[in-house]
Amino acid sequence: MKNINKSKLLISELFKQKLIIPSLRKLRDLDTALESSAPALYLSNVHIGNLKSITERCHQKNKLVFVHTKLIGGFKADQTGIKLLKNSYKVDGLFSTNPQTISSAQKEGLFAIQRLFFMDSISTDYALDNLKNSNPDACELLPSPIALKVKDKIKKVAPDIPLLAAGYIDNQALVEEIFKSGLDGLTTSTKELWP
Repeated sequence: MKNINKSKLLISELFKQKLIIPSLRKLRDLDTALESSAPALYLSNVHIGNLKSITERCHQKNKLVFVHTKLIGGFKADQTGIKLLKNSYKVDGLFSTNPQTISSAQKEGLFAIQRLFFMDSISTDYALDNLKNSNPDACELLPSPIALKVKDKIKKVAPDIPLLAAGYIDNQALVEEIFKSGLDGLTTSTKELWP
């Protein structure tokens, strides 16, 4: 599979279904994730030295590849680094807390998912202000129990942006609650919950 261009696959297409993205913290779980029906994988623990070969394997199984810019060993998320992710490593998108990284990724034609952390009312206000100044393709809200509480505030600020829950998603009941609440998807490292 070639690097997927956003003009060919809109983010809304990705979120038409109840999206569960396997988050791979251990590369030994790659084969399990590749056999899942998930359309995308989140490589949350990878090194720049093995990123290209892993991305190629994922693309051979028709999976989109997302990475977290701060969790790639040996990588710097500047403009040159973002271009390398797209052109040399052929990833399809990234997760980042940094609005500038989100903007740079979008300029390069990568999917950009902004991670927003919620610990208290101050962090919620900060996340909302941050979101007003960026236009990510989707947002990942962490941790999931708080995502359920703040999703309506996020929707008021960014009504058209798909929302993913993440963090502490370790049982089917929580998955069902997430989708019932109106969230568009989730990321989880719990293999038993991968589709």
